Amino acid sequence: MLVDANPHRYCYMRPAQIRRVVEECPIAIQPTGLLEWHGEQSPIGLDGMLAHYIGERAIIKLGNGALFPPNFVGTYGYIRYPGTVCFDQATVTSVFTQMFREILKIGFKVVLILLGHWGQFQEGAMRMAVDAVEAEIREKQLPAKIFGLRWATFLLGMDYGGHGKDGETAMIWRMSQDYGLDLVDLSEFQPGVEHVDQYLIDNNDIPKSEPDLWPWEKDLRDPQICSPEIGETMIDIISSGIVEHLTTELNDLGIAYEPP
Repeated sequence: MLVDANPHRYCYMRPAQIRRVVEECPIAIQPTGLLEWHGEQSPIGLDGMLAHYIGERAIIKLGNGALFPPNFVGTYGYIRYPGTVCFDQATVTSVFTQMFREILKIGFKVVLILLGHWGQFQEGAMRMAVDAVEAEIREKQLPAKIFGLRWATFLLGMDYGGHGKDGETAMIWRMSQDYGLDLVDLSEFQPGVEHVDQYLIDNNDIPKSEPDLWPWEKDLRDPQICSPEIGETMIDIISSGIVEHLTTELNDLGIAYEPP
């Protein structure tokens, strides 16, 4: 099924295809995440891969537009937890700002940076980027709208468990299944409180927010709690919400487009 996303992947497009998309449906989705610990059972790239997979599912429903490659430049998450790679907030703000500018430069009118990683620092970087580029849009009187939204925004109050918990594990499991990969391993998972070894970071400018003990309140091995099927339900809700949101914004700009 995901081969249906290929014509809409920006990195696969030739210049003439880009011009056609900008003319027909100038919507762009740019997934972003962080290389970050999500428990021993899940891959380090969960945030960006999941945002990209949700973007793929949305672009298939949309039937047009462009899906940009995932961006793994993110700011502080669980920086001391195993495997995490973080950048400072100023760097991430600059990346988001330049990403918006570049996508608008190409001619896209509705731009969504889909956040697979969030929190006060990531969302703060996004807010600063949006504020800066929205000021430029107003100054130049451009017919354009930009957004930096968490995929969780589209769950409409559903409980997905939070960082690394049942919802994220179920969704990345579904993605793994669809790609024919083996990315989730629950064979040694145990509910309860886990002691997480942490890196020593000698930098007082980096906030200390990681707990030494990590609670796993639910048993992720229970298919009533965590499964690819549950992940599929969540992904379908999120991707449908993204399509509705973006097409509404495009129509509000006076550019008529209806998904197939």
